[in-house]
Amino acid sequence: MNDLLKPYIPMVKFIAEVFGDHCEVILHDLTNLESSIIAISNNHVTGRQIGGHITDFGLSVISDPAFKDRDFIVNYEGHTDNGKKTFRSSTFFIRDDQGTPVGLFCINYDITSWLQVKKMVDHLVAFSSEFSSGSAAQENPAHPNVETFSSGIDGVLQTLLNRTVYEMGGDVIRMLPEEKRQVVAQLSQRGFFNLKGAVSIVAKRLDVSEQTVYRYLRECQD
Repeated sequence: MNDLLKPYIPMVKFIAEVFGDHCEVILHDLTNLESSIIAISNNHVTGRQIGGHITDFGLSVISDPAFKDRDFIVNYEGHTDNGKKTFRSSTFFIRDDQGTPVGLFCINYDITSWLQVKKMVDHLVAFSSEFSSGSAAQENPAHPNVETFSSGIDGVLQTLLNRTVYEMGGDVIRMLPEEKRQVVAQLSQRGFFNLKGAVSIVAKRLDVSEQTVYRYLRECQD
């Protein structure tokens, strides 16, 4: 065993105990690739033992010039050969004075159970495709397919008005009279004018008189 690797041996058990039973920690000696594992903790994670061989990934990174100046690689994906377990893996390169890799300090965290939890959570928080409009709905509370729970009736009025204006482009100042009439028509279809004070709020927002709002309403009903 290369003497440079000896100080890392106590770290194997230390890190494994810090992160718990799902964390496998391995120290590889690259002078003997067929029996490279010289220290391991929580080996139940992958079932490997001291004297085990280097992995395909380990073999490739120590041979690839793209990694010659890297100190470590973190959070890449790993699997058991039967595909039943998934790991978030990280590798630290141990080099000699010439920069040649002499060892690998590897951490493999079993995230199989967490991926199942993630799948359940993704299912739990998924929105119906009938009403959800993806990121547009999530990023803009005024989007028509987002329900807002307001603390008062004024909040309901403002939310409905904001959504309808949003559908028309969002810029009231540049709206033509026909576009403002369409805003009133949409609001009427959504029950906006069943609430007290609705006409006054719309008139102020669209910069028209209340009489104009009433005229738009009559035109929509004709």
